[in-house]
Amino acid sequence: MGSQLSVHILHSRNKELLTAVSQSKAPKKSKSMASDVKTKIAEDMRRLTNAASRWKIGKKKDKVAQTVAKDAQPVKDSYKMSPPASVSKPSSSPAPETKPSEQKVTTYTLAPSPRPVQAVMPPVKQIKGLPHSIVAATRVSERKWSLSDLLHNLGAFVQSHCLHLHNVPSPNEVAMWVRCADRALQLNGWTINSFLLESHVIFTYMLIASAIRHGYELYTLTDVKELVLMCLYVSYTYNANEISYPLRPFLVKQDRASFWDKCTSVSLSASSSMLKLNRDRAYYSDVLSSLKRVTSV
Repeated sequence: MGSQLSVHILHSRNKELLTAVSQSKAPKKSKSMASDVKTKIAEDMRRLTNAASRWKIGKKKDKVAQTVAKDAQPVKDSYKMSPPASVSKPSSSPAPETKPSEQKVTTYTLAPSPRPVQAVMPPVKQIKGLPHSIVAATRVSERKWSLSDLLHNLGAFVQSHCLHLHNVPSPNEVAMWVRCADRALQLNGWTINSFLLESHVIFTYMLIASAIRHGYELYTLTDVKELVLMCLYVSYTYNANEISYPLRPFLVKQDRASFWDKCTSVSLSASSSMLKLNRDRAYYSDVLSSLKRVTSV
């Protein structure tokens, strides 16, 4: 800025000298006066050239300092780094030149690693008019139920309706009756894979519950075993691949006529429920939830 001001002053001074020389009214100029003017003009020109050269040298130094400051900036690493808050979008107009001392050095900081999100179970909503124990029992459980668990609950359901007997079957004993019949069919070549699946256990549970609800009489442990294997036989004939199966693994009292009569009565009384269980998904879920809620005595 100082060099530009000095150049401007020298230009104005030269103009004043030239106008003074041109406006002089003396017809004859002395040699001394002309030489003084020439020397002054020469000195002014020399000062102008020196000021211009100094201004150009200063400008080159500023450019070199800017390039050095850009090269000295830290290089971004390959890992994730958070961008500085002072970074803005580039504008179309050129940015004003700044001195090296006024340039801001940007710093980069590592972004903190995210914490693992923990799943939070929603609290049980309290329903008006019902105790908390009943509301908690109706909540959907996240437990994965296996085939052994369903068979155990099936045995617990049968046990809960045989408390008046002298010999009350245990849940594991009822599950053993079902598994032995299925194993006998596999050994005799009637089935390749096991028939015991979740849907077939639910179907058998629905038949047993329907027979008890319609007044099937249970006086002895033999009657209980006959009811379980009879409902299992109806489930086989309704859901399995074969049209019919041998009665020997399912017979308890060795009375075929009585066995067929009881199978027919159970099938007729539960015919609508059998169709609904295969068609209605909501009814299937209700029966499954009912079986899961059974507890052993």
